Amino acid sequence: MATKKFAGPSPYVINTTYPEVDFRHTEYINNATAKKSRTSAAPVVAAIFGLGRAGSIHLSSIIRNPRIILKYIVDDRPEIFTELKSYWKLEDQVVCLTSKNADRVYKDKSSASTITSVHGERGADESVWHREQDASSTSCQRFIDDLQQVATLRGGVFHDCVVHDFDIACWILGELPVRVHATASGLITEVKAIDDFDNIAFLLTYPSGTVAIGDNSRFCAYGYDQRLEVFGNKGMIKVENEKPAHSLESYIGQDGIKLNPIYYSFPSRYKIAYRRELEHFLDVVQYGVPIEVSSWQTLAISKIATAAEESARTGKTVELDWSKDGIPAEYS
Repeated sequence: MATKKFAGPSPYVINTTYPEVDFRHTEYINNATAKKSRTSAAPVVAAIFGLGRAGSIHLSSIIRNPRIILKYIVDDRPEIFTELKSYWKLEDQVVCLTSKNADRVYKDKSSASTITSVHGERGADESVWHREQDASSTSCQRFIDDLQQVATLRGGVFHDCVVHDFDIACWILGELPVRVHATASGLITEVKAIDDFDNIAFLLTYPSGTVAIGDNSRFCAYGYDQRLEVFGNKGMIKVENEKPAHSLESYIGQDGIKLNPIYYSFPSRYKIAYRRELEHFLDVVQYGVPIEVSSWQTLAISKIATAAEESARTGKTVELDWSKDGIPAEYS
C-alpha cells in the first residue's frame, strides 16, 4: 500500500501517555487497576457540624466515600433528623445531635476528625478549597510562569462572597496585596436594608506592581458567572465559565448558535472540587500529606476582606502591613 511506508509502530507496543491535567483519567486508572500508592489505612471516623448549603454537599461526599465513616451529625434543626436519615438511608450508628449536646462528639475518642460547615456559609477557609481543588483554577496557576511578568488580574459581601476572589488572586500570584481599594453599593432592597452591599468592584495592588481588578454581584440572572483573566508581557490566560453538556451546540433555523446555559450555582460548578477536597482531607488525616491550605493563608484573606469592606464604607484606600502576620518570606 502507498501509505505503508508511513506507518508508525503499533500503539500497543509504545509507551503511551496522557495529559496530567486529565485527573479523571488518573482516577480511572487507579480504580481500574486497584492501584495503591500508599499502605492501607483504617477509615476515618468523623462528625459533620452544620447541614446548610455547603454542609449538605459535604454530607453527600462523605456518604459516598469508603474512606470515611460518619458517626455524628450536629445541626440545630432537630426537626430534619428523621427525614435526613431516611433520605440518606443512614444506619442507627449515625447519631444526630444539636450543638447543645456536641460535647458527646468531643469526648468520643473514636472520632478522629470533624468537618465544620456552619450551616453552609462559606468563608475564607472554604474559598481556598475551591481554588486548590478546581481543575480550571489549578491549571491557570500552573501556567502563570509562562506569562513571565503579570501586569493585571481581572476576576469575578466581602467576607462571604468577594473573599473567594481575593483568595484566588493571591494564590495565583503567590503574593499578598499592600494596598486595597473597593467601592460598593446596595441595589437590592433587602440587602440594603441590612446595611450590606450587592454590587462591588475592587482593586488590589501587590508588591511586584501587579494589580488585581475584580467585580462581584450577589445576584446573577444567567448562572454562576465566575471568570478569570491573567494578563502578562508574554500573553494572557483565561478561565471561562463551565456549562453542562458543554460540547452541545444547536443550529435551528435562523436563530444562530444555541448553547446550554452556564452552571446555575456553586453546588454544580464545584461538584468535583468538593469531592477532591474530601480526598485531600483524608490524605492529610490518614497519611500525613502536607495540607494545601495553611492557617496564615486563611487569616490573610480574611484581613484583606476586612480592609476591602473598610475601603468601601469609608471611600478611602487601605494600606496593608504584613510584617507581623507570620507570612513566609517567599509569599510576601
